[in-house]
Amino acid sequence: MVTTKFISLVNIIMDKLVVKELIQSGLNKKNLLFALTSILDNTEREKILNNYKQLKSRLGEQGASDKVANLIITDLIKSKTI
Repeated sequence: MVTTKFISLVNIIMDKLVVKELIQSGLNKKNLLFALTSILDNTEREKILNNYKQLKSRLGEQGASDKVANLIITDLIKSKTI
C-alpha cells in the first residue's frame, strides 16, 4: 500500500499543508464551512496566495509536468514505497 502525507498535488509538491484536505469523514458540513470561511480571512488568504507564488516559482513556466513527476518520484523513493 502507498502512503503519503498529502493527497492534494499542491501540498505534495510543496511538502506542506497549503490547502486544506477534506476527505472521508473529515469532509462534512462543519469542516467545509470552516475551511471556506478561513479562506475569506485576509491573513489566511494571503498565506495561501504566497504559497501559490512559491509553487509557481518552484515549477517555473515550462516543463512543470516533468518537474512534478520528478518531485513525486523523489518523494516516493524517500518514503521507500517504490
